[in-house]
Amino acid sequence: MKHLFLLLSAVIFICNSVYSQTVKDSILINKKEKYFYLSLSGKILTDTEFRTVLSQNEESLKLYKSSKKLVAWSNVTGFAGGFLIGYGVGNIIWGKKFNFITTGIGLGISLGSIMIHSVSKDKILKAIDIYNGGLGESVGLSRKPNIEIKLSGQATGLSLAVSI
Repeated sequence: MKHLFLLLSAVIFICNSVYSQTVKDSILINKKEKYFYLSLSGKILTDTEFRTVLSQNEESLKLYKSSKKLVAWSNVTGFAGGFLIGYGVGNIIWGKKFNFITTGIGLGISLGSIMIHSVSKDKILKAIDIYNGGLGESVGLSRKPNIEIKLSGQATGLSLAVSI
C-alpha cells in the first residue's frame, strides 16, 4: 500500500509540474478598495507598460486596441448623456419647464455608454486571458493536459490506470 501511495503521489506531482505557469509570468487583476489594477511580477502596470507587455501576443494586442477605442466612445457618449440629463435637472432647479425628451435621450445615451464600457472591459479581460494562455505555448504546451487517474480494487488486488 505504501508503494501504491508513493507511486500515485509521484504521478500527481509530475503531472502538476509539467504544466506550471507561475504567477510571475501572468498578468494578474487585483482589486484595491474599489479600483482594479493590473500587475505583472508584483509590479503594477501603467497603461503604456500594459500595452508593451501585450505586444508580445498579436491577438491580445488587437483586442486591447479595440477596447481602447470603445473606451473613448464610451467616454464621449457618457459625457453627452450626462450633459443632457443635467440640462433637464438644471431646468427643474431654475424653475423652468422640465423637458422629458431631452432627459430621456440623455438617459438612453448614458445607458448605451455603460453597455459600450462593459464590452470594452470584457475585451480587456479576454486579451489578458489570451496573453496568459499563450505563455504555456512558449514552453511547448498550449493547454493543460487532460489526465485521468483511476484507482480500483478487486478481491485479487488493486489496479491503477493513468490516461493521458
